[in-house]
Amino acid sequence: MSFTEYFSPDRFDSPATEDDLTHAEEKLGVTFPDDLRAFWLTTATYNGNVHMANGTDGPYLRVLHPSSVTKTGDIVVFGRGEDWDFGVVPGHPTRWVDVERDSGEELSELGATFVGFLESLRNEHAEQDDLFA
Repeated sequence: MSFTEYFSPDRFDSPATEDDLTHAEEKLGVTFPDDLRAFWLTTATYNGNVHMANGTDGPYLRVLHPSSVTKTGDIVVFGRGEDWDFGVVPGHPTRWVDVERDSGEELSELGATFVGFLESLRNEHAEQDDLFA
């Protein structure tokens, strides 16, 4: 899968390895969704903006290396934010959520796939821009 519709490839770093992913899954006791694994096998980290559908910069997203993700309850948190962050609840169905880091409270549902999550981020960003326009 190509992620260039959503991310600037010049912000990608070296891909994670299968060993990186397996070790992280074993440490956390989870199985990462296939689409998140595919992303990490494209770039081990991402720190930048998600592209909007028109190619402009959208919301900021940080995805940590698989060895750096943490688990809060059932949520695998893959970034480090100030007050809240993004995560995935692996399983059937998979749920992408934003989460309050201190409490582990799920703040909202953001899709069932990685691309669905990215589309939710785009939509939230567009709605916020509309409010300030």
